[in-house]
Amino acid sequence: MKDVIRIQMMDTFTIYVNEQAAEHVFSRSRKGMALVQYLIVLQGQVVPRQQLLDDLWADDQGINPENALKTLISRMRTMLNGISEGLGDCIRAERGGYRWVNPPEMKIDLYEIEDLLAKIDQEKDGKRVCALCARLVELYTGDLLRNNTQVEWALTRAVSLHNRYIAAVYRYVDVLKAEHNHNQIVEVCRQAIDVDPFDDHLHMELMTGLIETKRTSEALAQYRHVVHMYYRYLGVDPSKEMREFYKQIIH
Repeated sequence: MKDVIRIQMMDTFTIYVNEQAAEHVFSRSRKGMALVQYLIVLQGQVVPRQQLLDDLWADDQGINPENALKTLISRMRTMLNGISEGLGDCIRAERGGYRWVNPPEMKIDLYEIEDLLAKIDQEKDGKRVCALCARLVELYTGDLLRNNTQVEWALTRAVSLHNRYIAAVYRYVDVLKAEHNHNQIVEVCRQAIDVDPFDDHLHMELMTGLIETKRTSEALAQYRHVVHMYYRYLGVDPSKEMREFYKQIIH
């Protein structure tokens, strides 16, 4: 495989060939897209045929799922080879199931994020934590397969990744506060809020960073945005902690 392949799993599923999105590949096969996503998410594990049938064909009536799976595997290998020679070989049949075999030169954001989170959990040095978290925030553009439909099977993994990501961002902000790097805190919190717009802690850290960098009017505008968002989408007031924080801004 001579092409440079990069697969995005976070937010929106996209295969890039030499940094060009191969958006047409799955336009006619949602089931095929789900199959590839499923195998990639299981990260090299052999997925039994019955597990694929149960999760991907559970709601389909009037078809022979065994034959449908074999046909789909063959079709997806052909489609993948059509965008890059040898890419279809990543879908491998083994021991009564299938798995995704990822060549060393292929980049998948999900795998790098998992690796970064593991390293952040173990890292003690503040500067190294910042370097790892900066890359994490860059890669984590949204939750796992957030903009793709029919991926209920990925929800548990997505929630776990989300929680670990937010915890890493909290730690990143704490290190930046110790370094009095408030400008960077503002940027990090804004990126993280795009992922989780209802995280009060991130909003308050953002507003604190704005105040520390003499941007009080932006902090007030951010508070008004949060109030509007809570009313519009949840029909509730902001938390007590958020309202108390507003009083501090005014002061």
